[in-house]
Amino acid sequence: RVRSSAASDVYKRQDTQYAQMEQEEETLTESIRTLQANEMYQAAVKRDMNYLEGEKNEWAYYREELMEEQKILRKASYVVFGMVLAFLAVILVLHVALEMDARILFTILMVAAAASGFFMLYRNQNNTREIKRAEVNMNHAITLLNRTKIKYVNSTNAVDYACEKYHVHNSYELTYLWEQYLEAKREREKFERNSDDLEYFNGKLSLIHISEPTRLL
Repeated sequence: RVRSSAASDVYKRQDTQYAQMEQEEETLTESIRTLQANEMYQAAVKRDMNYLEGEKNEWAYYREELMEEQKILRKASYVVFGMVLAFLAVILVLHVALEMDARILFTILMVAAAASGFFMLYRNQNNTREIKRAEVNMNHAITLLNRTKIKYVNSTNAVDYACEKYHVHNSYELTYLWEQYLEAKREREKFERNSDDLEYFNGKLSLIHISEPTRLL
């Protein structure tokens, strides 16, 4: 019973679809082309949306990496500054207490501190510029993504409207039903022609049967 009911529902839906196709027969081919075009556009917009989503995530990830490096540089600067102070204290002790000539050690310490400071300053400034660039590119990707999402929603609405109108899932199903409808129409027209021919020949035979007794008389 369940199978019979399901099959009955399918046939009823097909009858409804065929009746609708009969009403819109002149415009249905164009409707199929429009649905196909909308589906292709929807797929293209979806690809663009996925690309922009990936682009946005890449720039966001890059920005997070740079910000994490900034935190490490900040901690490293504290460590380097503390080490410089510690080595400077040792050099002063050596110079004062042991009366050592600590100028070479002091020079080495200052050169190392300056090099470390220059490197961290350079990395900090470079990361700051890159963070700004990442934010600009990420915001640009978000803007384009939002526009693309609007296009996707509009194209999806157009596709869904056509599919709901004709009770199908996509243009392939609509094309298949249209071909089935045309085949059924051809069969019906063929049947009607055969019926007309049969009626015509039956009429001829009737006339022959009627005229034959007259000739005999």
